[in-house]
Amino acid sequence: MSSLIFVDSRVPQIETLLRHLPHGALVSRIGAQEDALSHIAARLSGAADITDLLLVAHGAPGTLYLGATPLTADLLDARADTLATIGAALAPDGLISLYGCRVAADVEGEALLDQLEELTGRTVAATDSLVGHADLGGDWTLFRRDLGQPVPMPFAAGLAGEFRAVLAAPTVTSGEGGSFAENSFGTVYTVTATDPENDTLTFAISGGADAALFNIDSKTGAITFKTMPDFENPTDNGANNVYDIEVTASDGTLTSTALAVAITITDVNDEVLTTGNDTPALTNGDDVIVAAIGNSVNAGDVIDGEGGNDTLVITASHDVSFNATTLTNVEKITIGHTTGSVKIYTHDATVASGQTMTVDGSAATASIIWEGGLETDGTFNLTGGSANDTLRGGTGADIIYGGLGNDTLYGGSNITDAGNDTLYGGVGNDFLYAFNGNDILFGEAGNDGLSAGDGNDTIYGGDGNDTTIGGNGDDLEYGGAGNDWMWGQNDNDTLYGGDGSDTLSGDAGNDLLFGEDGNDVLSGFGDNDTLWGGAGDDTLRGGDGTDEQHGGAGNDVFTGTAAEFNGDTIADFALGDSIIVTSTDLTALNGNAASGTIELGGGNSLTLTGISSASGTFKVVLDGSQSTITLVAPVATETPVNPVIVTPTTPTIPTTPGTDGASNKAETITNTGNTPGVAALVQNSNNNGNVVNATVPGNTSVVSEGPAQAQTKTDALTSLVTSIQTRGSTSETQLVGGAQSFLTNLAQTTTLDVRTIVPTTTDSKLSTAIVITGSTGTSQSEAFVIDMRSLPTGSYLRLDNIEFASVMGATTVNGGAGQNYVVADEASQYIMLGEDDDYIDGGAGDDTVGSADGNDTLLGGAGNDSVFGGQGDDSLDGGDGYDTLDLTGGGANIAQGGLNGDTILGGAGDDQMRGGKGHDSITGGAGDDVIYSGQGNDTLTGGDGADLFVLKGFDPNYGNAVLTPTITDFQQGTDRLAVENATLAELQAAIASQTVTETGVVIQVAGATLTFLGISALTAADIDSAFYA
Repeated sequence: MSSLIFVDSRVPQIETLLRHLPHGALVSRIGAQEDALSHIAARLSGAADITDLLLVAHGAPGTLYLGATPLTADLLDARADTLATIGAALAPDGLISLYGCRVAADVEGEALLDQLEELTGRTVAATDSLVGHADLGGDWTLFRRDLGQPVPMPFAAGLAGEFRAVLAAPTVTSGEGGSFAENSFGTVYTVTATDPENDTLTFAISGGADAALFNIDSKTGAITFKTMPDFENPTDNGANNVYDIEVTASDGTLTSTALAVAITITDVNDEVLTTGNDTPALTNGDDVIVAAIGNSVNAGDVIDGEGGNDTLVITASHDVSFNATTLTNVEKITIGHTTGSVKIYTHDATVASGQTMTVDGSAATASIIWEGGLETDGTFNLTGGSANDTLRGGTGADIIYGGLGNDTLYGGSNITDAGNDTLYGGVGNDFLYAFNGNDILFGEAGNDGLSAGDGNDTIYGGDGNDTTIGGNGDDLEYGGAGNDWMWGQNDNDTLYGGDGSDTLSGDAGNDLLFGEDGNDVLSGFGDNDTLWGGAGDDTLRGGDGTDEQHGGAGNDVFTGTAAEFNGDTIADFALGDSIIVTSTDLTALNGNAASGTIELGGGNSLTLTGISSASGTFKVVLDGSQSTITLVAPVATETPVNPVIVTPTTPTIPTTPGTDGASNKAETITNTGNTPGVAALVQNSNNNGNVVNATVPGNTSVVSEGPAQAQTKTDALTSLVTSIQTRGSTSETQLVGGAQSFLTNLAQTTTLDVRTIVPTTTDSKLSTAIVITGSTGTSQSEAFVIDMRSLPTGSYLRLDNIEFASVMGATTVNGGAGQNYVVADEASQYIMLGEDDDYIDGGAGDDTVGSADGNDTLLGGAGNDSVFGGQGDDSLDGGDGYDTLDLTGGGANIAQGGLNGDTILGGAGDDQMRGGKGHDSITGGAGDDVIYSGQGNDTLTGGDGADLFVLKGFDPNYGNAVLTPTITDFQQGTDRLAVENATLAELQAAIASQTVTETGVVIQVAGATLTFLGISALTAADIDSAFYA
């Protein structure tokens, strides 16, 4: 009896699952782009005595998300032969267990299980509940269909508590339809969905006969018409005013089952304006007035909405100044033009006294100029579109939204406007001015300018590098993210810089300034101010008055003249901080014991809270007439005790013949205490002055062995190979190859210290990392074989300025300073190095490898690896297995997919990404990327920037390649296309004979089938001419 388990690669916390496998079970992963049933049938071929077949994947009613195509009853019908093969390979009493959430639920679940049992001839177990952790509503109980009884939990004890997830895909929960009035803009339907793990969801229109007529906000699920619907002239596929689409939700790993949605357009009482002087016959009901012709609203019109809630819809360019009778008693104006501009100058009679007119330009893609400055007794609620708009309110309490684009918003017409306005800049680099009143301004995204005018105002800069000006009054200003410039101006203001390196100025009044994160500059100027620098290296200047200054974390600078500092208090002066007193020589204080008061001369003094002679001494440096005061720490009087004992031992590694004739030496470094201790692994090895120290955790020993002298690179290679072979690793060939590659690139004059390092511990877990620190000099180098296999799994190792390390065992390796070259064995390691140009080869095993900065070379090796590039121009290669290559750390990177289905994520730079032999998923991210499809059914997403898609055509050297890539977001006019092994003429011919589908277009060229989603037609202009030059 044996179990065979198939796990979908998108299942979270796979490592936790693998640690709790049933005894003797065999496990196989199925990639997201693989044919799951073929994979299972091939794996079962030749297997014997398989009684339990476990399929672990996300689920939904009647669906198991295993491999490229979800398993449903319809799919099983088409795969009867494969399912018969699977059933025949199982023992007669074999059981197929589906570990996926709610797979057995509802009619769809019953149909799936019926089909699976019928086509395999074997019993099936599943559940109509969630599978996973109890805190998320799940459990691990399945029920057999034949006996109606629970199946014993096959996984080892502990899985239920440690696997903190559930195996459920998102589910769309919104309704199957809705209605929407003709001749209007706005949201017609909102997709909603649930996800048991509360992952962030994105929404999409995945199909439907009328999908091309709609837009969707992928973040909110809001769906809008691209063009305003007209009941009398329907454009839906059936011309019956019922528009059909299909919608989905995705958690980034799995996509929900599509939901069919029908949007029904309803008729309204509408009046269409002409270019003449119109007087439409409106009613006391809810009327719609349509201005679809340019300047069909003109000053000579008499548009009186009478009663009801009336709407004027403008979809064409206008330039009109209203008089007292042009437009009255109309509650809403909707603007949705796409060319030209709409310029409207209102009259005081446009909005009745005490009433509010809503102007919604969110559907407009061309500019809007709204001048409402003549309005004295009504108010506006204005929303701009996606172009660069100018919107002005009247003297009342207006609400204005800029929307997309670089907008200019005015709360009123001049400084006499005392209304309490609320202005939102939206996305773009906006300018907001509120005049008088107690106003609220939101810059939101972009580099905005916000001026609140007089009154007690509140300003929120939002994201971007913003400029905020409070004006007169007690203002409250928040810079938000970005490097902001903030000015309180007069009266008592409070300013918060937020993230970024901000500049805050209080000016007149008793101000309160908070720099918060970043390296900020704070100036109180006049009166009695309180300054808080926050995190970062800040500069604080209290100015005139009695000020209180707090630098916060970081190395802060407090600056001013002696007179400005007089009476001030610095509340947290500390080591690393500086006090700069201009136009004053304070060198007499140099070397004096620190004190809580500094006499600055001329009767001026500064108070330092918490400073006394025990804090150390003052150091004063005079530069011209400027004195800089810093704090020098008191000299420590105690010498810490090192708990480490070093004992010479007999070498166990054979001495290898070399030109130096040096023999091996060995020693054991033992930490007998409970705190870390330090000892030398290498110390002045006769010929290169190298020193390498090891920081050893408590209750831990390190055996170190190697040649007594530093060796030439030729002798070092012999020593390294002997050392690796002596350790008996199954990855010996790979580790030796890594050592050879490292040494080959060294200069002939390089000398190296070679050591074999084997740590052990009596604790069940290391209390701290083992830290090995080398010299920073270019003439001192080392090559170490570090065997961590005797330590508890997951023990930590840190390498600083260690040129080469061959690492054995399941461990976590962190690197800091210097260029590191690390090659690991078949165990699963976590290797994350620091700055400088590093090289990592994770070897076999499911590894996580990465580097913080520098131009790095990162190899995942065999196994299912996660590879992170970090900053710098990196080169990543996943190797065998289902790997994730993450380039989002920055730089212009190169990534290569490997043997199986990999996921490659581009970053902000201009990256180059290549698919491998598996079914890969490649996302370019920002930047001008080059994306190469591989030999599988790849999914390619360019992201932002001008991307080049180079798609693989037939190559006789790879005759079995699957050449069916899908491009999800080809941006025509920006992105470019090329096909390897296809001539320009062949590609042009393929485009000319393209096939249009509901979701995009398909072309066939050079033996490949290329799918482009979201476009209506490829053209020859989409071809990259430089590729074929």
